Amino acid sequence: MQRSDAAGHRALRAGWLAGALGLLTAGPAWAAEGGGAHGDPWMELLWKAINFLVLAGVLWYFGRKPLANMLRGAAQEARAELEARREAAHQAETDLTRQRDRITNLAAELERMAGAARGEAQAEHERLLAEARAQAERIRTTVHMQMEQEFSKARKGLQAELAQQTVRLAEELIRQRMDDAGRQRIVTQAIDQLGAAR
Repeated sequence: MQRSDAAGHRALRAGWLAGALGLLTAGPAWAAEGGGAHGDPWMELLWKAINFLVLAGVLWYFGRKPLANMLRGAAQEARAELEARREAAHQAETDLTRQRDRITNLAAELERMAGAARGEAQAEHERLLAEARAQAERIRTTVHMQMEQEFSKARKGLQAELAQQTVRLAEELIRQRMDDAGRQRIVTQAIDQLGAAR
C-alpha cells in the first residue's frame, strides 16, 4: 500500500515535471517562430511570467520538503546552539558569583587573620613584658638576699674579730694586773673544780 502511494507520488511528480518542461520549452519555441521580437510584447511578458510561475511551482513542489527539512534542521541547530550558549552564560554567571563569594570570604578571612595576629602580638608583648618584670623582680630579690647574706657575713666576721680583740685585750689586761699569787689562786681553783668533777 505504501509502495503504491510512493509510486503514485513519483508518477505525479514526473507528470508535473514533464508539463513544466513542456511549458518552459514552448515559450522560447513560440518566441522563435515570430511571436518574440516582432510580436506582442505583452505576450512575451506573459510567457516569461508563465515560465517563472512554472519554474517557481516546480521548485516549490520538488524543493519544499528538502528546503523545509534543511530549514527545520538549521532551526534545530540554532536552537541547540542558543540553548548551549544560554547554559554556558548561566554557568559563567554561576562561576563569577562563586568567585566573587570566594574573594569576599578571602577578604574576610584575611581581616580575621590580621586581627588574630594583632591580638597574638599584643598578648606576646604583654607576656614578654610581664616576664621581664618578673625576671627583674627575681634579680632584685636575689641581689637583696645576697647583700643581706654578705652583710650578715661581714657582721659575723666583725663580731668574731671584735670578740677576739676583746679576748686579747682582756688577756692583756689580766696579765698586766695579775701577779703570781693571783695566778696560783686560779690554778688552785681549776684543780679543785677538776677534782670535784671526778
